[in-house]
Amino acid sequence: VLIAAEFHEADVLRLLLAHGGDPRAVSGDEVTSALILAYERGAWLDPGPQVAPDRARPWANLHLLLQSGANLHDTVGNHGNVVEMASMHRPALALTMLQTYPYEGEYDGIAYYQLNALEMGFPGTAERHALL
Repeated sequence: VLIAAEFHEADVLRLLLAHGGDPRAVSGDEVTSALILAYERGAWLDPGPQVAPDRARPWANLHLLLQSGANLHDTVGNHGNVVEMASMHRPALALTMLQTYPYEGEYDGIAYYQLNALEMGFPGTAERHALL
């Protein structure tokens, strides 16, 4: 599941999940998770932080894992959770995730990142205001 999530093998990931693969899979050293790997690869493939995510190819595995039972609020290693990570550089994606999937995590980090980004003039002003 970890490898399929990271390398955007959506068909393989879907098959693994359908046959009992864990959408909340964590690496053996507990440093990363399938959800974090899917987010990091999506961020690498996405042509720009302000592109509307809309389950486009870069984010397909992220949404597939969330639809299969991964939790937005899960934290692994030093990463924080996937919503906090997305809120730093992909506010539109963070907003979509919060509007689409249940979230039981803290909002302090998300608010901090938005206020800091607004103060520094980073792109995504509308999305950052919506997150606040």
